Amino acid sequence: MKRIITAIFFVLIAFTLYSQNRDTYNDLIVLKNGSKLYGSIIDYRVGGQVQIKLENGSILTFNDDVVTKIEIAGKNTKTEREYQFSTNTIYHNFAIKIIPGKDVFSDEPRYGTGLEYNFGYRFSNLASLGGGIAAEYFNYGFNEFFFPVYMDFTSFFRKSPISPFFRLQGGYSMLYTNSDNVIDKTGGIMINPALGIKFQGNYGINYTLDVNFKYQQAKFTYLGTWGNQLFNREVNFQRLLLRFGMLF
Repeated sequence: MKRIITAIFFVLIAFTLYSQNRDTYNDLIVLKNGSKLYGSIIDYRVGGQVQIKLENGSILTFNDDVVTKIEIAGKNTKTEREYQFSTNTIYHNFAIKIIPGKDVFSDEPRYGTGLEYNFGYRFSNLASLGGGIAAEYFNYGFNEFFFPVYMDFTSFFRKSPISPFFRLQGGYSMLYTNSDNVIDKTGGIMINPALGIKFQGNYGINYTLDVNFKYQQAKFTYLGTWGNQLFNREVNFQRLLLRFGMLF
């Protein structure tokens, strides 16, 4: 009888150890940097931390915000949208701009708008370099159109679907007007720094929204209404712009 009890005792111990070890290391943690860790989830708190014990006995702890996915014995407990923003690739960007301001001859509000396209090479999240062209006007009702040609530098601060970014554009704007009394015109230097937010969309398209400061030089020579007097008008536009873009 004693031998039977002893045998049963050892069978129960062996069965318990087998049950504990059979699925111990089948849990999975996937980090945002792409790393995959298999082990046993010890503790998981949404918005807090997750702890996993590896097969070698090591215990690792991660903040919830660096984890993309957690699977406990094959059950998915957390998923996030996959980060889709390629580097070491060519990028394209289309944008529309709203340009609020005031009349150049009075203090009345007068708005403008613009379209732009730029492209270049994205070396990393922190460094994209390219060039672009735009068409814009600053005073609604005035037939004065600017066509800047510029260099474009952009830096995204986070490797995540939503990221703040900095953009700097600089170049030269050509000028067109069909006003009858303008007999000469010259474009000028354009400088455009901006701060904004990038939002990840679908199908590889990202959306950007930024506030930027626009500095634009120009010069006009007018023929007076009475007589043949000539007078010059030098422009230094300094405007805050709102810009919405599609980046892919």
